Amino acid sequence: MKKEEQTSISELQAQQNLSRDNHYIPQMYQQGWSDDGKSIWEYKTLAPDERYPAWHLGPMKTTGVWKNLYVRVSDGTEHDDFEHMFNERFESPAMDALKRAREGTPLIEDDQMLLSRFICAQHVRTPGFYFASQEVNRPYFEAALTETVEEICSGKRKPRANEANTDTQKTGTKFNELVPVSMTLVDYDKDHAGVKFEATIGKGAWLFEIQHHLDDNSILMQTLCSYTWSIVDAPEGVAWPTCDRPLVLGAFLPDGGTTCVYGLKEAHILLFPISSKKLLATCTEEQLPLQFTASAEGARMFREMIVKNAFLYVYSSFEDDEIQKIRPRVIDSKEATRIANELGAWYDIYNEQEAPLLGRDPIITDQRKKKEP
Repeated sequence: MKKEEQTSISELQAQQNLSRDNHYIPQMYQQGWSDDGKSIWEYKTLAPDERYPAWHLGPMKTTGVWKNLYVRVSDGTEHDDFEHMFNERFESPAMDALKRAREGTPLIEDDQMLLSRFICAQHVRTPGFYFASQEVNRPYFEAALTETVEEICSGKRKPRANEANTDTQKTGTKFNELVPVSMTLVDYDKDHAGVKFEATIGKGAWLFEIQHHLDDNSILMQTLCSYTWSIVDAPEGVAWPTCDRPLVLGAFLPDGGTTCVYGLKEAHILLFPISSKKLLATCTEEQLPLQFTASAEGARMFREMIVKNAFLYVYSSFEDDEIQKIRPRVIDSKEATRIANELGAWYDIYNEQEAPLLGRDPIITDQRKKKEP
């Protein structure tokens, strides 16, 4: 068999073996709420009509998952490097630390750091984070585009298919390898012409944002790794739920209430449930005991923040009726359909509008008017 044929067969096999069922809530995390290691109770915060049950006991492999969520394209070839990156850099290294925290045994050296890294990855990889960050991070993407344009114009960077580097911990995949950049030649006035650069803020931009936040030197990663996490036991008769946006950034209001916020700067307390009986917590203003049992009032407050922080799903080890009182589900056919369609068609839209421009030199469109001789 010729070398070229061997390469083609190898590439075809790689495409067929892509990780397409992408769990944004990993099954190893869901285990903390599963009695049989296979199923978990799921509460829907939004439904198209009343026929959909509020609670559903289903297999872990079918919840917190979306087809092709992290699959990306470069120069016409699909890659599942983000899925592997989540597992290799964050999930697998944290498994032993997570097990010790769930058992309530003392954490050993590096456990705090490994848990912080896992929490950081879990925070930015969810659809809930994507929807919340769209407008907030637009100025950041404009700055990244400006930097890319300057490097292209100066000749320091040319987007090529072989620039992709899956080892994001060292160098990362470049902005214009993930986010489609187009170039258009335009007339500014009758005597001057210029180049207009545009970038699509879609799936590729979200993947670039994930990569940015998961860099060891990012502000988010550095801040989370600077915290000391406490193990908080649920009091007798109380269970911790979790949700599809499991890192809770909570703030205390002047009236004694609480709210969930977007940024670390606004947060007073951070919560990360790890099982129905244990959660990790850290306070930005004071050091909490390394392990303690929450008071009845504290448990009520923590449960409220976890449930209110959910995007579409709350998870529990049983059909917890109190959750419906904290957050009555919304029946809205239009909104439920909009979100389902946006996520359902996301990869198709990405393939049509973004993928053709990725992993290659920007396509240059000439819109200049022809000058009279």
